[in-house]
Amino acid sequence: MTKTYSDIEKIIDELISSIGSENVVKLLRAMKAEKVNSDEFLYDAIISIVAQTMGMTIKDIRNNQSHIASRARMICFTLMNKHTKLSTRKIGDVMDKDGSFVNKQINRMNTILEKKMATYENAIKVYNISDNRIDNLLITIKTLPNG
Repeated sequence: MTKTYSDIEKIIDELISSIGSENVVKLLRAMKAEKVNSDEFLYDAIISIVAQTMGMTIKDIRNNQSHIASRARMICFTLMNKHTKLSTRKIGDVMDKDGSFVNKQINRMNTILEKKMATYENAIKVYNISDNRIDNLLITIKTLPNG
């Protein structure tokens, strides 16, 4: 599939709004050097996407002790587990949590998703929106021309 400059410009604008201009520049430089650590890039992108979807900052997700931030972290852990090859211990390192805590959070979110629990309707919605945005990001990266 050939993309026009206009298509690429739109994709880059979407990436910037999803993960921030700094991360887009890092990604493009790494791609040019063929040194992309997809898991490292993705965990940053996942936190950014979930933060934007929830109307929070990355700092809030990482540090805030509110109920909403806790749910955001649970969503991030689950998406990181789905989209990366990182162990739960490594995922926990991203937000200073241990692997067993991360594993419990992932299992909890998966149960919420499987049972479609009404009390977690917003968390399910954020998860699904974020998951779709991550899928689109991955497709965009895979379709970028080399060199």
